[in-house]
Amino acid sequence: MIKKRYAVLLILVTLLGITTIGIAMGLFDFAKICLSSEVSAVVMLNGKPVAGAEITRMVEWKEKVYTTTTSDAQGHFHFEPTFANSVLQQIMPVENVIDQIINIRYQGKEYLAWRGTKRNLELNGEFADRKPHPLTCELTAESRLTKDGVDFASGSVRTICTW
Repeated sequence: MIKKRYAVLLILVTLLGITTIGIAMGLFDFAKICLSSEVSAVVMLNGKPVAGAEITRMVEWKEKVYTTTTSDAQGHFHFEPTFANSVLQQIMPVENVIDQIINIRYQGKEYLAWRGTKRNLELNGEFADRKPHPLTCELTAESRLTKDGVDFASGSVRTICTW
């Protein structure tokens, strides 16, 4: 009886080792969800690039995550995608609610560049065609609600940016 238990335990440990080594990446990838896709954009003021603007992206899913960068001499800025791991989000029928906000601060004034609620877990899921879109954010533009090519449950995103 004891030998049988040890044999079963040895088989389980061996299988666990194979599973961990063989499919560990696949297992972790399964739990990986995209909270915010990559953002590449240029900040403009009256049609001219803005250098030195401070850009903050806030992504809120279970907690708020802030990322900050500064626009370069050509007005460009970039954020890498933000990911989290959640097996539950992948296997349970739960509602996905991921708030995204991008604010631009320039010369003491703050501009809302992007505000939307992401409802899917896909990379580039913010846009209906699932492709990355470079943004141009004109600081003098009126903030507007748009449905143009976006894939948000609210049907729109508030933005001063075009794509």
